[in-house]
Amino acid sequence: MTTPPKARAQFRAMLALAGKGDASALYEVGMAYYSGKFAAFGTKALKVTVNRKKALELLLKAANGGHAGAQMAAGYALVRKTCGVQDFTKGIALLQKSAEAGNPHASQELAEISDKLQTLASADPSVELVLVEDKA
Repeated sequence: MTTPPKARAQFRAMLALAGKGDASALYEVGMAYYSGKFAAFGTKALKVTVNRKKALELLLKAANGGHAGAQMAAGYALVRKTCGVQDFTKGIALLQKSAEAGNPHASQELAEISDKLQTLASADPSVELVLVEDKA
């Protein structure tokens, strides 16, 4: 089965917008590279080659542009190392920004991380939880 021309055209248009720094387009293209599909409007999804490194790069650009969904996605990827890079401090900071912007998924992810850390600390009394605030 071939991909409808409409889906390819939409993806090309989104790539062009992402190339101009549009945060929503950066997010959409980043998620396409992350998941392997671009959810085209009004047509079948376009299959995209998974490229998690590129996905994280685009999601971070969108996150820096204030896109709450990208902050959630990039934060999740950095905390969970789903794109090959782990940066817990930066990931948590992005999740917090997304949660502050009203993203319930980011709030849920932060709650799950907190619960896991509390479980680790209570299971091993030698573990001390220290919250460090990034001043950067």
